[in-house]
Amino acid sequence: MISKKILGMFLVVIGWALAACNWTVGDCYPREEWERGAGASAPIGPPEPIFTSSAAGDFRVAPPGEPQGAGERETQCNKTESSEESSEESPRGSSESSTDSTCSGPGDTAGDGQTFIFCSDACGSKCPTSGVNGFSQTIFNFVTKIEDDGTQTPGGWQEAAVDFKIKRWVDVYPEFWSCKMTIGVPLRNEAQGKISAELAAAISAKVSSTASRKIMKSDIHMPQGIFCFRFTEEMKVRMPEAVKGARVTKP
Repeated sequence: MISKKILGMFLVVIGWALAACNWTVGDCYPREEWERGAGASAPIGPPEPIFTSSAAGDFRVAPPGEPQGAGERETQCNKTESSEESSEESPRGSSESSTDSTCSGPGDTAGDGQTFIFCSDACGSKCPTSGVNGFSQTIFNFVTKIEDDGTQTPGGWQEAAVDFKIKRWVDVYPEFWSCKMTIGVPLRNEAQGKISAELAAAISAKVSSTASRKIMKSDIHMPQGIFCFRFTEEMKVRMPEAVKGARVTKP
């Protein structure tokens, strides 16, 4: 009696072992390739079985006369519906590229003089051509605050409240913001003599265009607030160098 029980338990263990051989293990490829040692980087020896499903129809064996590859091959055991859909929608080698969705919309063929436009390399076609982009002197409206009575040097004072408009295009859509400053210039100094509003505007346009370009080139992904702070600080240094006695302040 005991020997029959032991024999029965032994047969149950063998049955479970044979069943495990039909489950998907490791990488998927036809069983005949496992037996022949074919298939790229096939494991050596049978690994621990990984149970991928308990459905009765998952372990179908092709009947005699029917090729193993008929219908769904057993090598498709790791395929999912989502992977099939993604492969159909975006086939490898498709002419559609992810870059089609970047830098959308029309670009600027020429600068408007009020907005300095900065572009990443990928969005370079959206920027004005080199030499055209920058701030125009028309945005610097200098108004006399103190008349020059000729008794002091530098003499008199004029100011322009400026709203520097910035456009940055480094991704799908451009960003827009502005940096506000007040630029003050004497009406007369020793180096330039009399400084007209037109001359002050021309100098300010050149200095601000150079300063903003320098700051943005240091980090084109710089946060907007950080850019305005550093732009203002750069103007505080550059304007007195360009016009003796000039000052830059926040409004």
